[in-house]
Amino acid sequence: MVNLNPELQDKTLKTGNLGLNYYDVITATVQGSSNNNDYVFDYDISGLPNGIMVNAATTTLILEGTPIEKGTFTISVQLSVFDSRNVNDLENPSRGDACKDSTSRQYTLEIK
Repeated sequence: MVNLNPELQDKTLKTGNLGLNYYDVITATVQGSSNNNDYVFDYDISGLPNGIMVNAATTTLILEGTPIEKGTFTISVQLSVFDSRNVNDLENPSRGDACKDSTSRQYTLEIK
């Protein structure tokens, strides 16, 4: 198995306000790769406040929506990356014979 070295951006999320539109972006990369199109990015996200949703587009996680609860939230992001050149079934990459690696990071989101 080849080590793909995925990384999630180290950042501080913007503070949100109850009832107002929220938008922020977290990016992911494969370290040392010049072509992220060679990989399948599979995300598992937990801890979002009600009203905030995530749209995942390859290397970009978009957090957006209108929060309906105040508080400080710990958002956990787990990223698994598969080499798409070795994946037999792109709908279920873990079932292929792909090279795979993963990483995770926690982010804090404050809604006032």
